[in-house]
Amino acid sequence: NNSLTEIYLKCNNIGDDGAKALGEALKNNNSLTEIDLSSNRIGVEGAKALGEALKNNNSLTEIYLKCNNIGDDGAKALGE
Repeated sequence: NNSLTEIYLKCNNIGDDGAKALGEALKNNNSLTEIDLSSNRIGVEGAKALGEALKNNNSLTEIYLKCNNIGDDGAKALGE
């Protein structure tokens, strides 16, 4: 979908597996600019997968991850 620019998945309990799947999709997406993943039980592994996806995604400008358990390592992966 090339017209979808925002997606809100707050409180969907996607966990690390869902974050990894979403990361794979984000690698090939050029239209999303904002994604809300707040309160989804995403941990370090999920954050690392999202961070890897962000290296290839130039359209996403906002990602909300409050109330997850990404820890310092996950935050570092997202910032690289």
